[in-house]
Formats: sequence, C-alpha cells, structure tokens
Amino acid sequence: MTVAGEPDPVTGFVVDLNWLKDVMEREVLSAYDHRHLNLEAPEFKNAIPTTENIAIAAWQRLEPAINSGGVGAAGGARLSRIRVYETPEIFAEYRGEA
Repeated sequence: MTVAGEPDPVTGFVVDLNWLKDVMEREVLSAYDHRHLNLEAPEFKNAIPTTENIAIAAWQRLEPAINSGGVGAAGGARLSRIRVYETPEIFAEYRGEA
C-alpha cells in the first residue's frame, strides 16, 4: 500500500504509520488473512479471489478508511496504490479507478 501527500514538517512522515498499520489490520488483514475467501468474504462470493481481485477488494476497503479525513486519520494523505504479492516476484498492483 502506498499513500501520497505532504510530509509533516516536524516528523517528515506523510501519515502516522501506527495508524496506517491499524487501518490495514482492521480493514484487510482481519477480513482476508487465513480465511476461505469464497465462503467468508462477501466480495468473493461470486468472484475468483485472484491476486488482482484481492488488490481491488483491498482498495475498496482501504480507500474510504484512509481518504475519509477523520480525526486521527491520514492528515490529508490519500491512498495511491495497493500491491498484493503472490510470490516475491509475482504481484498485482491497483491504483484505483482512472
């Protein structure tokens, strides 16, 4: 996952990494990790959970959480891409709707 935005002048970070880790855990990992995706994830009831489809589904879960701009949120940063690895050399990348 990549976020884009203006770095904080004090910390140099675009987004608080602890907050980002919590969002990733809540929105994606808890929903997909060690799950039978076709049975346990509504997104894959009628779709094959390919690496590409998982990247798109992760985007759909993360984009509203990161881009919402709520308190303690990304501080103006925006989700810019999702990369899901199948192996160290094979991955799918999704950058949202064009």
